[in-house]
Amino acid sequence: MKFTSILLAIGLTVNSGIQAFAEHIKVIVKEQKTACFSDQEQECLWVKLNNYKDWSTLYAPIEGFDYEEGYRYELLVDRTKAKGTNDINRHTYKLVKVVSKELVATPAHRSFDSIQNVKWYLTYFSEQDVSDQGLYMTLDGPASRILLFGGCNNYFGAFTVNYKTLNVGPVAGTMMACTDKMDLESRFRNAFSDNHLTYELSGIYLLFYRNGRHVMSFSRQPASREFDYLSSYDWALYKYDTTLMTIRSLYSYITFDKNTGQIYGYDGCNHFSGHMEMFKNTMKFSGVTSTMKGCVDLVVNDIANHYARLLNTQNLTYTLENDRLMFYSGEKHLMTFQRKTKKTK
Repeated sequence: MKFTSILLAIGLTVNSGIQAFAEHIKVIVKEQKTACFSDQEQECLWVKLNNYKDWSTLYAPIEGFDYEEGYRYELLVDRTKAKGTNDINRHTYKLVKVVSKELVATPAHRSFDSIQNVKWYLTYFSEQDVSDQGLYMTLDGPASRILLFGGCNNYFGAFTVNYKTLNVGPVAGTMMACTDKMDLESRFRNAFSDNHLTYELSGIYLLFYRNGRHVMSFSRQPASREFDYLSSYDWALYKYDTTLMTIRSLYSYITFDKNTGQIYGYDGCNHFSGHMEMFKNTMKFSGVTSTMKGCVDLVVNDIANHYARLLNTQNLTYTLENDRLMFYSGEKHLMTFQRKTKKTK
């Protein structure tokens, strides 16, 4: 799904004192929700407004609309300009009519097909980075059997899947003693004994939640020191093409979350988020959505367009040298970011 910087110049010069009015718009609602920025516990609707070709995140609720996952909706909605200066929720929405409701897929089975028979490496557990511990999990779909390696012992048991909920039965395992690994191993094993774990597939990451709280993450790939380094900092835009940034432009940045496999950033006009994958010296972005604030500054618009090009490039390569992160398409330089601020753990 492509990311497009949406520049809405219409209405920017309208006097704020004019009375708000409602307009009828068509809204297509996707069969699954997406995360609202970096808050994994809050989800937003994924929509297309008025036949726009790309999906975007709708941060405001639609009054009177009852959403059911797995169905794609076509709605007729009243959109009204909201008062105040909040750019994200600058409109309010009220349902007029559900035009259609179509069952597109069964989310649980579709997502489970993507996670079974894969060795998943534990990266995050009990609010700690454990990517260097070598623990992993495999879900044998045909046999409905879960296999765990806790760092010392192997465990196995039966499991069932019920609409994105993983239920694991009693597990048994080997009985070797490893003095420096048993505490983490015991807690890891016990995490599956408490059923009703819900899961979400995010790029190369598999996330588990309990009662809406993120409890552990797995990756398709073993831990990468380079990705650890990237995700420890925010990266401010330093250069695009041959243009160096001014002090004002340092508010434009990108950041990586190794525990969820997601990216977040700000292009100088809009905030964006999406999924990412790393393979050796390449990166791939997908499912990128953004806010839809209109900006008339030509420099800001030019920067936003370069972000759109970067996030849509299919054969994207990168180099990491000291405090600089550089992206290329073939031999053409796209953007350079500079290490900015160490993230708070």
